[in-house]
Amino acid sequence: MNTIILRGEFGRTLSISILGYLYERPLDSMDACWLRASIIADLGAFQGRIGATLSTFDLTNLLGVLEKTCADGTREESFQAEEEALTLRLEQDQAGRTELTGVLRGDEGNALSFCLKGDRTFFQDTLTELRLAIQAFPAKREA
Repeated sequence: MNTIILRGEFGRTLSISILGYLYERPLDSMDACWLRASIIADLGAFQGRIGATLSTFDLTNLLGVLEKTCADGTREESFQAEEEALTLRLEQDQAGRTELTGVLRGDEGNALSFCLKGDRTFFQDTLTELRLAIQAFPAKREA
């Protein structure tokens, strides 16, 4: 299992744990890209947890969003998982302060909106965790 943690002030976090491939023996290239995940939002007084299906492309896209934000002085980036379990919007000002807003969606129509405030240094460990997850869970070849 690999865990990717988006961190905010006061210990608030959004943790994405990759549990494994959705299909151990994929029948086609699309099936080879799906991952089982658990996403946990720990936001102080509010918490939420969902089981989610993410793709290997979701991880790569999220890495790109965070890398762009960390490289630029002012930036706004968005991310949406293919299955829409997680939507993120990341804004950064010239001083490097960040605001990550998002929605965690369950499969029964429930949703938890959240905001993690911090600065771009909060994403350094997240970038490493994402790279490790991408290495651990590459898209598999067809069976």
